[in-house]
Amino acid sequence: MSAKEICQRCGALYVGTARSWYCPKCRKNAARKSAKERNLHQIGLEARRRYKAEAEAELKGESKDV
Repeated sequence: MSAKEICQRCGALYVGTARSWYCPKCRKNAARKSAKERNLHQIGLEARRRYKAEAEAELKGESKDV
């Protein structure tokens, strides 16, 4: 059931359910931030894998100049 709610971030009044915490604008921003953090994590994971592969290659004597 919909009711008037107050956004926990910006304090705006909006129509939402009892379980909603954020207005549509803040919810969209939170989703973008979360997606960006997940993407940065993946980029970091790929960089760590590449660094590990380069370090192993260097130990074997196969130097790669990037």
